[in-house]
Amino acid sequence: MFAETHAWVDSITVLYWLENKGKWSQYVGNRVAKIQDLGTFVWHYAPTAQNPSDLGTRGIAPARIDHFWMKGPEWLGNVEEWPGKVEVKETAEAQNEALPRKEAAVLQKQEDQNLQETSETQVLEASKDHSIH
Repeated sequence: MFAETHAWVDSITVLYWLENKGKWSQYVGNRVAKIQDLGTFVWHYAPTAQNPSDLGTRGIAPARIDHFWMKGPEWLGNVEEWPGKVEVKETAEAQNEALPRKEAAVLQKQEDQNLQETSETQVLEASKDHSIH
């Protein structure tokens, strides 16, 4: 079994979202949650020109499907050749998906209240269970 699972993406914006920096629109929040539910990943940036999945999204003639499409870039199998780390920062695209500060603050307050209510309910249920015995 592998000690770490490495995943690659060619978007600084997506890396930013995956680091949970800020509160996002419902769509982005749901996508990030689904990805994080899959497990823990070490995320890396792959330059767009070295991302074989772009061939499928931008169109490629079937005759051009080759090793790159099927196996990925040559460097993928050699950790020492992996592209260097990039600075993960907020992009214009990330800003477009960010909730306004006021709305984010309201959501955070609701989350805090829900956690408090859940904790209080668990304490009450535990004390009820304990007093019955």
